[in-house]
Amino acid sequence: MLPPAKTTDPTKPETDLATALAELLGLPIETPPAQLLAKLLERMQSAPDPAKYMPVAAVQEMLSDRRAERKTVHEGRSQEKVNAALRQGYITNGMRDWALELCVSDEAAFDTFLEKSGPVFAPLFKASHLTGAPPATNVRHDSPLEAEVCAQLGLKPGSLKD
Repeated sequence: MLPPAKTTDPTKPETDLATALAELLGLPIETPPAQLLAKLLERMQSAPDPAKYMPVAAVQEMLSDRRAERKTVHEGRSQEKVNAALRQGYITNGMRDWALELCVSDEAAFDTFLEKSGPVFAPLFKASHLTGAPPATNVRHDSPLEAEVCAQLGLKPGSLKD
């Protein structure tokens, strides 16, 4: 039987520390510990290769900007949905703040609310039949009834117009 191939697994406890360091640093396994330590210190003190590593601060800033941008877009979309619901009579002006909070926190729940409630407030925003302008002047026509009333009261005909 052949002996197993000589490869070490740095995650196994029986692996020799010097051997594991040599493999991680890309050096031969026979490298003396002093050279391993020197190479390790050199790597620790050198700046990371920008082609291989991205600065953590840059990634955090990028993620923060992305989150802020998504929040702004989401709030704008929520604002538009609430305004449309208000115009179409799904909600009243008093419900606006609540609807905006619901839409920002859970847009699907807001959509479900609109779907289930319907535009129940739409008739409140429509013009009623009494929106016409009143007549510009009081126009009264003489009638036979008016003449009879004036005669009975002893008034001149047409005196009730005033």
